[in-house]
Amino acid sequence: MTTPLEKWQAGERERIIKHPAEPALLEVIAGHQETRRVFHYGLEVNGLHYNNDHLQKLRRQYGEELKVDFKYYEDDMGYIHVFDPYEKLYFKVHAIHFEYANGLRLVQHQSIPSALREQQKDPHNRELLLQNKQELQQIVTSAIHHNKMGKRKRQAVLRGKDSRLPKAEVFTFLEESFNEEVTEEIDLPDFEIGERKSNQRGEAE
Repeated sequence: MTTPLEKWQAGERERIIKHPAEPALLEVIAGHQETRRVFHYGLEVNGLHYNNDHLQKLRRQYGEELKVDFKYYEDDMGYIHVFDPYEKLYFKVHAIHFEYANGLRLVQHQSIPSALREQQKDPHNRELLLQNKQELQQIVTSAIHHNKMGKRKRQAVLRGKDSRLPKAEVFTFLEESFNEEVTEEIDLPDFEIGERKSNQRGEAE
């Protein structure tokens, strides 16, 4: 007589695990999906424009009211994937301002225009955006090597690992952190340590 365990083990040996036909599809699966209308300048996503010949070909084919499904990625604003309803597949579309968007995280992109507005500068100026991106990356790099836990906390926000700080303050906080005097002290959290009791056999409970 076959036991339930033996049946399960036999089923596991026969089970077929399906994987995407192409490894690149794994990235698409992990993206954030939205639906938006395609304009002559392409798609606007998180304040950035994305466009290429393939996207405009779809617009000409399906009309100016065409809406498409697409995926964007919080860890890289340099590109999105758009779904072609005719070919039934996703294709990559780069940001028009690729030099700025490439490798830029969403939280970083959201903080840079806010910093420019606080400085009463044009948040859409390409040169200013690119300059602030470079300054931001320098601040993050310096924060990585900083000894203070608070600096590492703020650096983690810009790397997309923590989102509890207001987005408008991220850039300002890191800039202030970068300008503070570096010390050798490390701020460690306080932990409460209780006494461990032993039983009659002398084993810790």
